[in-house]
Order: sequence, then C-alpha cells, then structure tokens
Amino acid sequence: MSFLREWRPKAADRLDKVEADLAVLADAIPENDITTVVVSFGCPTNRMIADGWWEAPKSIPGFEGGYIALVDPKVGWHEGNIEVGGVKGSVISVVHSTGMHGGYYAVTVVLSSSTQ
Repeated sequence: MSFLREWRPKAADRLDKVEADLAVLADAIPENDITTVVVSFGCPTNRMIADGWWEAPKSIPGFEGGYIALVDPKVGWHEGNIEVGGVKGSVISVVHSTGMHGGYYAVTVVLSSSTQ
C-alpha cells in the first residue's frame, strides 16, 4: 500500500474509501448477508433525455423498491453524488463508458440481501 500511495495517491485514497464503506456495511449488515449488484444504464433516446432520463432514479435489479438516485442532479452520476434508497446499501464504484447520448454507466452497489 505504501508503494501505491507514492505511485498513485488518488487510487490509494479511493481504495481507502472503499474499505471504509465496506467497514460501515460490515457493522450494519452480517457478512453472509452482503450482495454486490451492478446497475447498468445509458444510451437514452432524445425523447428520454428530454423527459429527464439522466436525472431520474434507476432501479436496482432484483431488489424491489431499491433504487439509486442523484444527490445533486447538476453534478451527475459520479461517486459521492449517488445515494441508495429503498434498501440498505452503499455505492462502491461508478464507471462511465463513452457512447451515444451520454454513454453508459455501471454503478456497483453493495446491499443487504435480506432486503430482496
């Protein structure tokens, strides 16, 4: 980790944040009750964009009532600006891939599987 801190300090900080998020979840959720889900979305049509596609909450597959939503719609789908609702969980990563009409996002969420 010391090598990583010298070579890639931002990556080391990101790993520290992921570890801290997982530690908080471990305290709140039993270890055998954790599920990782990737919420993938993107490439909306022009009409969908006009109707607020990028600002609208996205449902979490397999978790009825679970969703991810933006804290501040002006900032967009970035780590620290996404909240988990309807279920107990936390966002651990956000990956953006370029493409038409804003591209695609893959948001990885760690959830309590007892809330399925």
